[in-house]
Amino acid sequence: MPELLVTLVLVAMISSGLMAIYWTGSRIFHRQSANVDTQYAVRSAMQKMGADILEAVSVDVVANGTELDLITGNDEIVHYYVQDHNLFRDGASKIPVAENISHLYFSGSRQLVEICLEATAEGRNYRLSSRFNPRISDSSGMVMDSP
Repeated sequence: MPELLVTLVLVAMISSGLMAIYWTGSRIFHRQSANVDTQYAVRSAMQKMGADILEAVSVDVVANGTELDLITGNDEIVHYYVQDHNLFRDGASKIPVAENISHLYFSGSRQLVEICLEATAEGRNYRLSSRFNPRISDSSGMVMDSP
C-alpha cells in the first residue's frame, strides 16, 4: 500500500511539472506569434504606403503630419490615417491596413516623404521608418500644411 501512495505522489509531481512546461510553452508561443504578426503588419503597411507614394502624382502631408493624402497615377485619391489604433487606407473603399498602431507620422518635402510607423503588441513596441521619393512630374506636387 505505501508503494502505491509513493507512486501516485511521483505521478502527480511529474504531471504537474509537465503541465507547467506546457503552459509556459503555450504562453511563449502565443506571445511570439503576436509579435511576428505585428512585425509583419508594420512591414506590410510600410510597403503599401511606399508603393502608393511611388505611384503618386500629388502628395500632401496634412493634420500636422499624422495623415497623408495623395493622388495616384490613375487619379485615385488615397488618404492614410490612424483611427482607434488601426491604420486605414481610404481610397475607392476604406481598408484597414494594420492594427495595434500606436504612432504614425509623415514628413517630407517635394523630393522625399518620410514615414515613421510604430505598433505595440504584448507590451513591446515596433518602430519602422522609411523614406520614399515620389515620382511627381509637375511643379505642384508636394504641399505641406503649416502647423
